[in-house]
Amino acid sequence: MRFWEGLDRFSTAPALITPHETLSYAGLSEAVSKTASDITTGMPRPLVMLSAQNTVASVVAYLACLVANTPVMMVDAALNDDLKNTLIKTYHPNLLISTNGQVPVLDIISSTPTPTHPDLAVLLSTSGSTGSPKYVRLTAGNIAENATSIAQYLNLDQTERPITALPMHYSYGLSVINSHLSVGAALLLTPDTIMQKPFWDFANEQKMTSFSGVPYMYKMLKRLRFFEKDRPSLKTLTQAGGKLDEALAKEIARSAKAKGIDFYIMYGQTEATARISYVPTDHAEDKADTIGVAIPNGELNIEEGELVYRGPNVMMGYAETKDDLLLGDTCNGVLYTGDLGTQDTEGYFKIIGRKKRFIKLFGNRVNLDDVEKEVADRGIENAVTGQDDALVVIITDTTKESDIKTILKDVFKFHPSAISVKCVDEIPRTSSGKVKYAGL
Repeated sequence: MRFWEGLDRFSTAPALITPHETLSYAGLSEAVSKTASDITTGMPRPLVMLSAQNTVASVVAYLACLVANTPVMMVDAALNDDLKNTLIKTYHPNLLISTNGQVPVLDIISSTPTPTHPDLAVLLSTSGSTGSPKYVRLTAGNIAENATSIAQYLNLDQTERPITALPMHYSYGLSVINSHLSVGAALLLTPDTIMQKPFWDFANEQKMTSFSGVPYMYKMLKRLRFFEKDRPSLKTLTQAGGKLDEALAKEIARSAKAKGIDFYIMYGQTEATARISYVPTDHAEDKADTIGVAIPNGELNIEEGELVYRGPNVMMGYAETKDDLLLGDTCNGVLYTGDLGTQDTEGYFKIIGRKKRFIKLFGNRVNLDDVEKEVADRGIENAVTGQDDALVVIITDTTKESDIKTILKDVFKFHPSAISVKCVDEIPRTSSGKVKYAGL
């Protein structure tokens, strides 16, 4: 039985806790059943676009789509309207579900069902806030299998109380929700961020047991002196969404060990639903420079220098148009990650480079070509490069620097602190006109 089937088996145990309400598993099951019925009334298997955020209504709507066996496209509720409209024109969803209130609100966009493959369950963006029309196609099996694997290596049980510090539309954030619901844990739902006092007031009041974050979050926690304070209820820290600075990772590992807290460094991709590998907590310090070993039921190998993963959580494939939603499984359980890696004598894997043009910006994967095209469409010659948490835009017109930061802030919601604009006399190109990114 998959975790969204029979949610009421956990009965009166708390499922979702917010600063304003607590919903039991029985109550969650009832709300999900009602919404699932609403979604499929008058339209067989509609394509749903869910404006996701960390609210009860979002979780209910997401689970309702799984229960109703209707594909759901997860979209950031804060996504720029132009980018959201581009997605609507590209994929022709039938229903738009908004989740600002206490219950999901369904709006019919098109009454003509968009054809989709019968195995398609969830669509997740490959590049978060850039609104790229490229989506990952996941099956119900992908979702269920990854939730089970994560729960297994993190030793999750019904006593857990994780807080939603990560957005629900992001594969890492969604995996926290999935894995904990699979064991009957209580999710602490909040739209607040770690830089806001209400977040920590809520976390402390509800006795948060685990925190999951991306590298920049852990940098912020260090500034907030998080690791210097006693938090008796905290049992687990997990990190993914890019490489954490090795020195900081070791510092956190030492602090966590001293306080009896498990710290897990993890690696994953949306294409594998969420998680691919993890560093066992006992080796968090001495293996901080690695991505660890494959998750349960998964297999990692190095093939011609590239990290290749095999497992039941590997996607069906990509979608870039609505016609792609009819495609079957094009991956057959094999994911070529695009990351270059090595394996040490103890079996631990390390990433040493990337084949693809993307970086992790505050935990979200950013396709550098998407950013470059957006700027070019505004008539500005540019080339985009960078590394995790540092996006670099190279331009030739010195008067456009402020324009670049405004564009990236307004369109992609990138924080200005992560953007660097460099002016050069000429962008280096090959004889065929292609940008020499290595030179940049």
